[in-house]
Amino acid sequence: TRTGGAYSRLDAFPEMSVQLTQIPWLTFQPFFRWRTTYWDSREGPRDDFSFLPESVVRHFYETGVEIVGPSVFKIFETPGSEYSPRYKHVIQPRIVYRRVRQLESDFLNRIIEFDEVDSRVIDRQDLIAEVTTRFFAKRYLNPRDDQRQVWHVFEVTLGRSFDLDPLDDETLEALGAPRVQIPWFVRTIVQPTSRLYLQSNVNFTPSLKPANVSLSTRVNHDHGLFNVTWF
Repeated sequence: TRTGGAYSRLDAFPEMSVQLTQIPWLTFQPFFRWRTTYWDSREGPRDDFSFLPESVVRHFYETGVEIVGPSVFKIFETPGSEYSPRYKHVIQPRIVYRRVRQLESDFLNRIIEFDEVDSRVIDRQDLIAEVTTRFFAKRYLNPRDDQRQVWHVFEVTLGRSFDLDPLDDETLEALGAPRVQIPWFVRTIVQPTSRLYLQSNVNFTPSLKPANVSLSTRVNHDHGLFNVTWF
């Protein structure tokens, strides 16, 4: 049983990106991201599970390029519909190449891992390819609105990640960061009105067996907001 303890941390995560083309159906966007995290404690021995009062500072950067398009779309006229007199269906491919590298050579510094952002970072390269289909509607977002506005109603994304890591499995295992193959993913977003938002994420193994699932619901009200996530 992990006894853990109390600790403090500080994160800085600046990001820079630039769009190189103004073509409506195709964009190229290189990016550079930097993350620095400070912990005032680190994990103790593996058989102890306590926190040691020894500070840790980790720096890593991420570079890559995002290519979106070419996108195709079709307009559907539905003049008899009270929900929306017009729908727009968009199909949009997306490719992202990125390289993440930690500057320190001490990969086994026993940082305190709270979520996936805190995992040990090694020189890593990957490629993500996905296709997204979206539906937009013309709606009155508020009962008091005089004009309809474009509303993002529905979205489904099917994608796959390709591991381009130059390190082999034995090296990764020795560094304490074994390779985990969960390449396929499906993301669904449904928001029929401005008050209701639903999202699901499912990741699959190479044999298409579900590896992890998350469901999120957000309900907006005039007097508050309700949000529930299950994973």
